[in-house]
Amino acid sequence: LKVLDAKVGDGARPQPGDTVVVHWSGYTSGYQGKRIENTSKRDDPFVFKLGSGTVIPAFEEAVASMNVGGLRRVEIPGDHPELSWPRDRSERFLDVINLK
Repeated sequence: LKVLDAKVGDGARPQPGDTVVVHWSGYTSGYQGKRIENTSKRDDPFVFKLGSGTVIPAFEEAVASMNVGGLRRVEIPGDHPELSWPRDRSERFLDVINLK
């Protein structure tokens, strides 16, 4: 998992069992990566319970080490399908826009 913090948040770090609220964008790999999702465009944040196993492992790992208010780019290399969506082994990029 590769991460790049565009902004380190100054709020609390979520703990297992916490409900987190995030905006994220997902892209396919390559020069002309295609956006596959963007929750902020719809103004519909994604809500999940940290540690519940309801999201892909890479998403869980990335959010667990963020602080509230952080902005992070996450790359899931295609040679680690266990971290990503089971049917797609390409690289995916997630822009975690906010954590509340």
